[in-house]
Amino acid sequence: MDYRFALIDSSHQMRFHLRLDRCGAAYQSLFEGYPEASLLDIAPLLIDLSHDDQTGRNVLADAMRLGELKPCVSIIAASRPLTDLAGHLRQFHQVKVPNNREMIIRWYDGRIFPTWLALLDDDQRGFFTRGITEWRYFDRFGKCQQATLPADDAHHDGAFPLPVHLDEKQIAALEAATEADGMIGGLQAIMPKLRHVPYRVVHPFIEAHLRAARQHGLSDVEDLVEYLILAFQTSGRFVDHPQATQRLSMPANAHSDTFAKWAGGLGGEVAAAGTPLWEAPDEQEEAR
Repeated sequence: MDYRFALIDSSHQMRFHLRLDRCGAAYQSLFEGYPEASLLDIAPLLIDLSHDDQTGRNVLADAMRLGELKPCVSIIAASRPLTDLAGHLRQFHQVKVPNNREMIIRWYDGRIFPTWLALLDDDQRGFFTRGITEWRYFDRFGKCQQATLPADDAHHDGAFPLPVHLDEKQIAALEAATEADGMIGGLQAIMPKLRHVPYRVVHPFIEAHLRAARQHGLSDVEDLVEYLILAFQTSGRFVDHPQATQRLSMPANAHSDTFAKWAGGLGGEVAAAGTPLWEAPDEQEEAR
């Protein structure tokens, strides 16, 4: 028998548990058993949708609407009932990282989940998805995506060392998964007109220009922000201006001054090398 569930990351929709309590839906917090257990307002909640009743249909409809707005919803089918599956997924609340440290991973965030599933090795992935037959999640753009799960015969059936151990490369991949998302708010504060550009345009634009900045050798946050500001002000065309072309022709460490200091001393010519992204967002979407 397949059981059906919704998994809601309440940090994107605080106090969602109160709505579930009012309608009588069965759910369990994945924080249970950890020091964060009291933080039910922001906990990941596994909700039982296995019963074909009005409550389940209403909760599912609410979850689907929420997923279209925020990357905090997964729809899961599994051979394990609520208590069993919740207990299994709780095992991934914390992971072991180098230097014998532990880290909380919000893998149920739709921006992180595909990276989490991809970076696990075969044994880790097989154990994580044990008993799960289908997993759909809403991404950062409100699109429902189907996760690729291991074949049935690849699921891990034996004992497994817990917590899961992640290496530096895996941790770096998780951090990179939301780097662009984390920078958007700060950039919007600097350039308020950026708020009018659709997220589906802004996010890939930032990712592409972060890659370009790092290829040049930039790593300092201040340098990266200045690079992105120039990119947004010109829809990325500042790189074609002679001053920028000369600067970027050599790696960052070949210059005596930082990129941020260099950018601060520029005149208006470089910033006028292209149209601001908020004036021509459609061009960027067509170029994707």
